[in-house]
Amino acid sequence: MAALGHARLTHAHLRWIARAAAAVVLLSTVGWVLVFQGFLDLHVYRTGGFAWRTGIALYEPGFAALVPGMPLPFTYPPFAAILFAPVELLPWHVAKFAISLASAAALAVTTTITARRLVADSAAADALGMSVAALWALFEPARQTIGFGQINLILMALVTADCLLPRTRWPRGLLVGVAAAVKLTPAVFVLLFLLRGRYRAAATAVASFAACGLAALLLAPRDSAQYWLHTLFDPARIGGLAYAFNQNIQAVLVRLLPANTLLWAVLAAAVMALAATAARRARGDVTALLAVAAGGLIASPVSWSHHWVWVLPTAVAVLVRAPRWTPVLLVFAVGPHSWLPQTHDLEMHWRWWQHLLGSSYVLATMAALYRSLYVGNSTSASIVEQHGRRFRPSRSGDTGGPGTGTARPVASGESEDVINTVR
Repeated sequence: MAALGHARLTHAHLRWIARAAAAVVLLSTVGWVLVFQGFLDLHVYRTGGFAWRTGIALYEPGFAALVPGMPLPFTYPPFAAILFAPVELLPWHVAKFAISLASAAALAVTTTITARRLVADSAAADALGMSVAALWALFEPARQTIGFGQINLILMALVTADCLLPRTRWPRGLLVGVAAAVKLTPAVFVLLFLLRGRYRAAATAVASFAACGLAALLLAPRDSAQYWLHTLFDPARIGGLAYAFNQNIQAVLVRLLPANTLLWAVLAAAVMALAATAARRARGDVTALLAVAAGGLIASPVSWSHHWVWVLPTAVAVLVRAPRWTPVLLVFAVGPHSWLPQTHDLEMHWRWWQHLLGSSYVLATMAALYRSLYVGNSTSASIVEQHGRRFRPSRSGDTGGPGTGTARPVASGESEDVINTVR
């Protein structure tokens, strides 16, 4: 009875921690919106919605002149502009709070789902997931995302829910396809489905992406033709690849060497092969998901630092499985590239140590990929106390969790996402 009372008390404390962390997420986000006056990308999104609604060409030079604050182009597919149209109808201050709170909620969803795949007890998992979400302002990618009014956290939540939830009420792969239709880069997670043998989910993602593109073609035929036939292949549409906040293998090369597309392609392919191998060998779906995310960020020709929000679910995994690697997360808190000389091609004149600091996201992530491939498939003790029996989904189809099917007890010695605590 005493043990039972202790378990109840522990669960009560864990639930209190989760609620307190949720309050911190809410209050810190509101405070950030009140203090920060940027939201530059939100201006671009709203202008994109306005342009589509009023028949203005999305990808013509005149679009940038319509963006308040700074003349920037619309670089997303036309399907995104259609989704942004309702946001444009909101008053500016309402839109700022709406996108920020939606991003904060999406982050909490992502970290909690991740924690629940790693920690058996739901109360402990929720406490861990919400606590990491509450620390969002410590991570430069999250600060940048909220500050710019970006949608990275929302897209990450769509992908995480699609890939990690034990069961979904939608066909698995649907949300990955929608996310890719908004911002292309989530298409890399189709590779995750293929590597983990979820071919139906991969096909669903492709079909979902195509359906969104077809809808955009019907609703914005001129912009769709312009984007898919011309704009997508224009390297100038994104901006300077050497810019310090571009954190990927292409940016590292551009800052060090004359432009060499072939070398970038070879190295990007090698990185994706490493990530794919790590994902295929991973014992759990969380490790596989994070490996593919890491490979996609490094190999992509453009990965602004605010794209690196995947460090937040990675932080959950590190705390559970590899707490000795926690200091590496400080790289993503400090954002060393932001402290170096930048803009006007100053990056091209960095000294050797500045190149190391300015490429810290790439270097730290490559080290993590190496660890996950050669070291990281062994289980370790969780830092969170857990109670009760352990379950994992059976691997019988695509209707259940990442493994799919109904839950069953985990036999001793089986590989799994869930980690037990050494009491």
